[in-house]
Amino acid sequence: MKRMKMWKSLCVVLTATMVLTVGGCGASTGQATASASVEKSLQDPEDITSAVQENSDTSDVSSKTESEKENAQPSVAGEEETSEAVRLEDEEDTLAFPAGMPSEFMFSSGAGGWSTDLRIQPSGYFVGTYLDSDMGTSDEDYPNGTVYYCYFGGNLEVVQKLDDYSYALKLASLEVEKGKEYIEDGVRYVPSEPYGMEKGKNYILYLPDTPLEELSEEFLMWWPGRYDMQEQEHTTLGYYGLYNQDMEYGFFGEVEQSAAED
Repeated sequence: MKRMKMWKSLCVVLTATMVLTVGGCGASTGQATASASVEKSLQDPEDITSAVQENSDTSDVSSKTESEKENAQPSVAGEEETSEAVRLEDEEDTLAFPAGMPSEFMFSSGAGGWSTDLRIQPSGYFVGTYLDSDMGTSDEDYPNGTVYYCYFGGNLEVVQKLDDYSYALKLASLEVEKGKEYIEDGVRYVPSEPYGMEKGKNYILYLPDTPLEELSEEFLMWWPGRYDMQEQEHTTLGYYGLYNQDMEYGFFGEVEQSAAED
């Protein structure tokens, strides 16, 4: 229940973000009204930071007890191999998301009234929301259109560092809040799936310096930088990218200003 309240409180923030983003692409007044109505419908939000800290401790710990570690005596012949195995295990245990990675990622076409927004913690725990405002789907009971929505959360884990520009990730868990259909302020709200993460377990995290020539067309079709290609020539991604390999979807996070200046 705490996670559900946390997701809903996050969606107030992310909905406002979507309204600003979509508004820049020529969103209608109806879309802003619908998004405001979503925020109005969220009751009793809890502080998201404390909620995330309470629920994000999901990393695996070693099953070995202290006594087992003390009694483990590798043979002389296999000492070198054992030491190497321990070293590799320690490296895997310390795999983490790269420093400077933004917490907010967005999956969107760049046009229209929809987006899927993620907020990822350094531990890999994330919460997200999907919103799609369809003002053309209306009726007498909901003259202001329809909004499809989904609140969800889960964990992403770093599997390995692939090269200087990318990391392999896996979707370790995904939980979707069970919503209900309702009408409020002339808008119909319909529960949906976490678009962009509804399927697929394998992800790649790309760093901003990733050369464009090393990226697939399927990933780049979601890239925000494609809109200004005619104004300036890009050779690198310029964003943090999160690629759902199985579904060929791309989420993107902006480089923080302080990191860009460094």
